[in-house]
Amino acid sequence: MYMYRNISLSLPDQIKMPFRMTRDLANEVRANFVSGGITTGSQYKRIYHYHIRKTAGTSLNAAFWNLAGLDMLAIGRSLYKFKDGYVFVLNSKRAIESGNYFFANSHTPAHKLQLPPDTFTITVLRSPIERVLSFYRYMRFAYDKQTSRNVDPLWKEAYSEAQNYFKSSVSFQEFLTQVPYCNLSSQLYMFSQEYNME
Repeated sequence: MYMYRNISLSLPDQIKMPFRMTRDLANEVRANFVSGGITTGSQYKRIYHYHIRKTAGTSLNAAFWNLAGLDMLAIGRSLYKFKDGYVFVLNSKRAIESGNYFFANSHTPAHKLQLPPDTFTITVLRSPIERVLSFYRYMRFAYDKQTSRNVDPLWKEAYSEAQNYFKSSVSFQEFLTQVPYCNLSSQLYMFSQEYNME
């Protein structure tokens, strides 16, 4: 089963789900044939980005997408994107673990993924305090539905999450008590389920 973000689906989205799953399976078959076209130019067969939120990871993703003339708006919510011989995968555990891509990224923690051999991995880290402040500001921005929907292709997911934190007017201190610890310490959680710094 493909990993879709955990948000409550509207009735139209529930109706579309079987069609999306069929599309994604077709893309998986296509990726199997296309993925050997572009290589990393080394012993690695693919590149995977452990994307930690609010660490400028989207800018890193965009640098890879730009190799095929794509940007965040062109990528949107796609699990697979094919262009100019490149195969890009986003946020699909099954597709990431299949290894049929040039570049993939997701927020899935490393301890929940089984990457295939010969995968070059990369991540971006940031000052933990700056990252949490940025996350707070982003959630505030996402909560303003009218603004975020015009500039963020993933506004629906972000807005849904922000609703959990801003049911009332909350201060930054209150926000810290409402956010799950795995989100506050996602740089540790990405690589250790026990938040081990070693």
